[in-house]
Amino acid sequence: MRTVRGETGVKHGTRIPVAYLVSEDDAILAALKEVSDYIGPQAKTEDVRVVRPSQVPELGPVAAAVASGVEIRIPLKGLIDVEEERARINKELERVAQDIAFVSRKLGNEKFVAKAPEHIVEKEREKLVGFEQERATLMENMEALKAFE
Repeated sequence: MRTVRGETGVKHGTRIPVAYLVSEDDAILAALKEVSDYIGPQAKTEDVRVVRPSQVPELGPVAAAVASGVEIRIPLKGLIDVEEERARINKELERVAQDIAFVSRKLGNEKFVAKAPEHIVEKEREKLVGFEQERATLMENMEALKAFE
């Protein structure tokens, strides 16, 4: 839930009215119900509902994540400042674009690729993949903000 909060720009001190923990697995549902009273205060969530997918109401724009067979859904309406979040995402997109350009130039340099140890070149390739994944996630988050318009 902290990851969802961070990725969607819900400020740390903001109380989340409700979060849904969704699973089809009976054992997971039972375990979650046992600890749901502890999850709420830790995640600064007023109400934690442990449900099956068929029990989730229409929520509008949500932040979602999957962890260990549990889908976490948090309705975002009223939790984020859309313009502030757009600005934050744009700033992150600029940073990631610069990182991608830097690593791409490095990997495009034949001398670097030829002379650097293979593990260093591979590390740079992994960095590039990570930056591209980060850019894709940011673009998805930006697209999700359109639901608030």
